[in-house]
Amino acid sequence: MMEFWWATKKRCPPYTTAITYPETYTRNIKGQDIKQILEDVCDNLFNPDPYLGV
Repeated sequence: MMEFWWATKKRCPPYTTAITYPETYTRNIKGQDIKQILEDVCDNLFNPDPYLGV
């Protein structure tokens, strides 16, 4: 029979790890900046990169 760690009386298994998150930042940007970022992303998605030669 398989024994699951959450079914035992122990609080945590010996291999418990913590989730860490990278540093995050916030900044105020204008609508025009958001539009430019989205246009650049769409341009990269829907047009081939000329420097890759694909």
